Amino acid sequence: MRKDIHPDYREVVFHDTSSDFSFVTRSTIKTEDKMHEESATGDGPVDACFRAINRAINFQETAKLEHYQVRSVTAGKGAQGEVIVRIKIQDSAYSGKGVSTDTIRASAKAYLQALNHYESLKNMENVFEEITETV
Repeated sequence: MRKDIHPDYREVVFHDTSSDFSFVTRSTIKTEDKMHEESATGDGPVDACFRAINRAINFQETAKLEHYQVRSVTAGKGAQGEVIVRIKIQDSAYSGKGVSTDTIRASAKAYLQALNHYESLKNMENVFEEITETV
């Protein structure tokens, strides 16, 4: 991967305080290698989870949830659920997908993936200008 074009992914521990469960995901958000713990209220557990993530990473942009979809991808007692989210930040839409046996966890993964998509493309305009200048 080219250093100036591809984002630098870091491991992030997400801790769901309602279920006392933690999992590791990857993020392009820069931190100082600290564990951030946040809680939030919202219009249901998914909204609260998204708000807590925004607080934990100090995300200042307004992200409007445009699409939220949950579907089962496996059957049985340990069925996996897939969550797809599309968020709008400024004038662009970013999507993410998460899979887990826990819908809130899958939602958090999907939301973080959408935020990562935003972060990775945020400065791409400059990269495209540099590429066209060199061609």
